[in-house]
Amino acid sequence: MTFFATADIHLGRSSQVGGTQHSLSAREGWKRFVDRAIADQVDAVLLSGDLVDKENNYFEALSALEAQLKRLETAHIHTVLVAGNHDALVLPEMMNTFKNSDYVHFLGVNGQWEILKLDFKSGKTVQFLGWSFPAEHVSSNPLDLLQLSELEIQPNIPLLGLVHGDITNSDSNYAPITQASLQRETSVDAWLLGHIHLPEEFQQIRPFICYSGSLQSLSPKEHGAHGFQQIEFDDFGEMSHEFQPISPVRFEKIETDISEVSEPQELRQLILKAVENESILLLYADLSHLVLDISLTGEVAFPHEIDGWINRSDVFEYETAIDGTHITIRKITNHTRYKADNLHLLADEKSPAGVLAAAIIDLESENENPFTKKLMKSFSERTETLNNASVYMSLESNQKIELKSSEHRQLLIDECHRLLSEMMILKQNANN
Repeated sequence: MTFFATADIHLGRSSQVGGTQHSLSAREGWKRFVDRAIADQVDAVLLSGDLVDKENNYFEALSALEAQLKRLETAHIHTVLVAGNHDALVLPEMMNTFKNSDYVHFLGVNGQWEILKLDFKSGKTVQFLGWSFPAEHVSSNPLDLLQLSELEIQPNIPLLGLVHGDITNSDSNYAPITQASLQRETSVDAWLLGHIHLPEEFQQIRPFICYSGSLQSLSPKEHGAHGFQQIEFDDFGEMSHEFQPISPVRFEKIETDISEVSEPQELRQLILKAVENESILLLYADLSHLVLDISLTGEVAFPHEIDGWINRSDVFEYETAIDGTHITIRKITNHTRYKADNLHLLADEKSPAGVLAAAIIDLESENENPFTKKLMKSFSERTETLNNASVYMSLESNQKIELKSSEHRQLLIDECHRLLSEMMILKQNANN
């Protein structure tokens, strides 16, 4: 038996690749997924929430959802689904069309755990366990409500769990799930989670626990390959799984060391070489667009000059193709460091350059002194102020600045290196 599991389709949205393109819409990605399911003659499609992107594009999402669910129904492929935080209020309404269907099964309505047993044409039986968001925000762990003994679970029959929730944040308002609460349900063969768009596998042994991730990369923040989990049970009831990339767009970060670069033309050639070498490793059959963010690393004499080279370059106009995949550069970030003969010696100086050198050392080693602690606090506060500014209030949460403390730290390190480079140039010019 074969099942395709995914989540976070967000019908109504499109991948952000140089503007909205119909072929890169979530609607088209959903259709490609169903095409694959029908071609492979799977037994069921499993959807762990956020199929729809709220009410913003209700009628577009409804038509896309209905059209493909009916195709699956016609192909005698079951669909088992639950609601997430984005579609908690609209998916139950949309499912009214299929309330009498033998092939579309909406589980966990009103935040109540529900069990479903399906007998497949192969003669095998599989059980499905599901919970749906009853509202847009849920601050408690839905696993705390699960009582398998009351749901008539049948032993020795495969059991797959579908739930939408946040395993990464115990204070989340989006059903904070703990890995421990999933692990304790040993009768479950696999937990197929929705909510986090980056695919991730937390546990390989039973129960297998994973985020299949969003069906396709919807923004530059969603790096890596996206697609679905292919779940299979053999004739002895043993389960196997394999991630299948299917997203037509892939956003990726690559790094290149430019320590030996001394001229702009050398930088250009190094970037082109990095793009070619790294891109080959990132391609797969369904990929049509590869969008790269390039991070320049290494130690250079004058990091601020690298910024000038990038700003004067037309590198963002660069386009190429490998095996039918269109490749572009979205962003180049300068993470080079000032090449000091002895940063620790400079840090001992009672000068502004000495203060910056000491700050770099402490930030890189994650040691806090009063100065770096103040820098980190100020940076965090200014980021929060920017997010809460009235001009940005209408933005969705995923469009706002969300930086981890490690990212705050890296940005401050980069800026300290630039300032130190400029100070040393001024000092050198003054000595001349």
